Amino acid sequence: MEEFETIKNSIYTKQLISLIKKGLISFCIIVVTMWLISKYIIRHLINYYSINITTINITESLDIQIAFTLMSALILSIPMILNIITYFLEIKANKKIWISFILAISGLIIGLTIMSKNIILGLNQEAIIQGTYSLKNILTFGMSIGFVTALSMQLILLIPLLNQLNLIDIKKYNPLILIVVTYFICAWITPTDLTSTLITMIPMNISMFLGVKLSKTNKCEVEQKC
Repeated sequence: MEEFETIKNSIYTKQLISLIKKGLISFCIIVVTMWLISKYIIRHLINYYSINITTINITESLDIQIAFTLMSALILSIPMILNIITYFLEIKANKKIWISFILAISGLIIGLTIMSKNIILGLNQEAIIQGTYSLKNILTFGMSIGFVTALSMQLILLIPLLNQLNLIDIKKYNPLILIVVTYFICAWITPTDLTSTLITMIPMNISMFLGVKLSKTNKCEVEQKC
């Protein structure tokens, strides 16, 4: 019996190491890919945001490329991280990995386009022209909103996972408290106007609500009481 457990643990460890290696290789591929297409995407973001500033030095250009590459690579690597965690904890999550990947891409696209543009358009355009906001500041801000949006959408899967591991208790879920908390978080990462804060809050709160709903559904299926 002990020999069987030893063999089982050995196979499990090898599979886990193999999974981590594949994850690291995939992350490197994503980083290289995003770096190669970063110039093209950033150029289109400048046009999409309708930014009047077009001058940027080489150092700022590299900084923006590096920030975009790392942010997008981290977001697109979330499904792999989730896969490794669920395997390590021996939780079946094959479908969740694909859902996480779709949420990562969707969140990044929505954040970089719809949400960022609405918030950037709400900035003081005169201040932008006068140089209060540089092109680097505006693009970094837009990418940050995309990053936050994509992360917040992962809460749909993260909350049920944390609940399954008993790290959080959805019974103590209080919508009002979470709305207040997310409001202050969003107010900190966005400009001072209320519209920007609300635009950022919406996906975060929807994701938490869906995550809690999914947690309750999963619990009902396990307990077979619904």
